[in-house]
Amino acid sequence: MKKKIALSQTTRSAPMQRKNFYLRVETLKRAQQALGARTETEAVARALELVVFQEDALKAFRELCEQGEIEDVFGHDRRSSAS
Repeated sequence: MKKKIALSQTTRSAPMQRKNFYLRVETLKRAQQALGARTETEAVARALELVVFQEDALKAFRELCEQGEIEDVFGHDRRSSAS
């Protein structure tokens, strides 16, 4: 039986905490526009959620490779060479 690999999802009900950061204004504005965020806070939250999703997807990809389900013919599994 194949093992199902679920990607974790961030939820809006997770605990929130105020944080203060120094960020490049231009980078923040570009991220806000690229993500279609209404506010700078929303842009930062979406960007962080995107990073977490990407990490979960790469983890699932690596697990599938280890199970022999798929083969990484392009060598995108960069972290395995760093470990």
